Amino acid sequence: FSQGPTKPKKIVGTALTITDNSFTIKVETAEGLTYRIKVYDFDGTKYGTEAVQDIDFTKGATGVVTKEITGLKSNARYRIALTSEGVVGGETLVSDPVTYAFITYACAKKQLTDAAVTPSLPNNEVVADYYTPNSNVEFTLTCPGDLIVDEKDNAGGYTMKTTQTVTCTATGWSTFKAPCVKKPADLKCVVPTIDNGKVSPSTAI
Repeated sequence: FSQGPTKPKKIVGTALTITDNSFTIKVETAEGLTYRIKVYDFDGTKYGTEAVQDIDFTKGATGVVTKEITGLKSNARYRIALTSEGVVGGETLVSDPVTYAFITYACAKKQLTDAAVTPSLPNNEVVADYYTPNSNVEFTLTCPGDLIVDEKDNAGGYTMKTTQTVTCTATGWSTFKAPCVKKPADLKCVVPTIDNGKVSPSTAI
């Protein structure tokens, strides 16, 4: 590459796997080049000039390198710039960047399952791993086993509900109560019996 390193191939959506706080990218690499990925965040009007993530790597054994970049914000816009670098005549030359913009997801199913509740959707629709904000899609969270939602009524007693609902918002899942709790013990009344003038408790009922 006497005129400089070959520009990386265009980034396509199928080369990226995006989550709520990371992305994984597959890059086709060539011998003798160093590849660099820079990640820029978006402040609402423009992308930053300073990369919030900056990593480099070289050719993999199979020519395709998979890199995971973590530590991103959920429901946030980012742009990545991929370049290749090579040394020509003792000087390091950098290719023009190829760029790709994306938005991380706002909500992850794992956040619900980690809270020990089971999410479901109407009509037995499969719950995906990640979601963007949508107030029109309501998820039902079911407590496991005989547990109930940790929710009390105005009188201070448990509502005995076993499910609750949430939606995916711009800041993550709407408020829900977790973990679920055991049902309160049944109240029992001890009825005394009288035998020859002596009072003794009977079996609780």
